[in-house]
Amino acid sequence: MSVRDGRIVKAYHQGELASDGKGGFIWTVNRRTYTEEEYELFKIERHFKTINDGLNQNPENYSLTFYDSLSFPVDVFFDFYLNIADDEIRYKIFNFTLVDN
Repeated sequence: MSVRDGRIVKAYHQGELASDGKGGFIWTVNRRTYTEEEYELFKIERHFKTINDGLNQNPENYSLTFYDSLSFPVDVFFDFYLNIADDEIRYKIFNFTLVDN
């Protein structure tokens, strides 16, 4: 995670990159494998896009919580339609470590 002026400017989950045997790559995180596309979801930048996209859909209910000193999301919740089941989205970011690049 790179921090500039007290704000996160780049963040990645630390995983191991390996070939998928088909010309692509997979990531291994905590003994679970992910495609490159799935691994993108681990990036903090992706959560800012999720927030922007969610707000643009005018949800009926939402909650956004940010880490105070680093200004990145730690809890993102959207309920787009209150009377429809299972349309909610929630992401929680926790148990992270700042690393130098």
